[in-house]
Amino acid sequence: MDVYVINLDHQHEKWNIIKNKLIAHNLNPIKIRAVNSYYINDKSDKTTLFKMFGNQRLEAIYASHIKVWKTILKNNKNNKNKYSLILEDDAIPINKLNKHLNKLIKNIPEKWDIILLGCIGCCNEDNKCNNILDSFTKLFVTHKKTNFKHKYLFEPLVFSGTHAYLINNKNIKLLINNLDKINYHLDISISNNTNIIKYASKKNYLIKNQDINHMKIII
Repeated sequence: MDVYVINLDHQHEKWNIIKNKLIAHNLNPIKIRAVNSYYINDKSDKTTLFKMFGNQRLEAIYASHIKVWKTILKNNKNNKNKYSLILEDDAIPINKLNKHLNKLIKNIPEKWDIILLGCIGCCNEDNKCNNILDSFTKLFVTHKKTNFKHKYLFEPLVFSGTHAYLINNKNIKLLINNLDKINYHLDISISNNTNIIKYASKKNYLIKNQDINHMKIII
């Protein structure tokens, strides 16, 4: 499976660690140069909300994921690959990741756009929030839960974290069209978009970790 890893050019150590780990899991890592917040293009389309409360870092993260989606769209013109795995370079794979992914993929619902593989915040089966900020964010989400039932997945009401997710390649154009205008945090924008079908794995297959030294210990 192709794995697209978002990585800033100067973060060589992070790239080498996650690249080697993914190869060990029989996965094919493809580096995507992250958009640097210091050189962000301020001409991108933004909502009024983002103009009031956003910043260059949020914009760079948002733009980096859009860049990945457009890259997949370009690389997959013949629809050879049905889905792709997208990671930020601080994602830590669990043991036997490929085995778990294959089991999940065999049981994926017919209709889906994004499957989160390690989301945080209010992202749990009970949609309970872990802190005040997440609880506050939940107030602005218009998405309503359905009666979706699945052995390996659940439907998140609101989530944080885009460090690890599967994407349905045939629906990438839908994602780009629905999220082309920068609204706020990418994860909140996805949560709040009723046109995007998103699920989350009940098991966290990849854990987010900002500390590269800690990453070395774990993997």
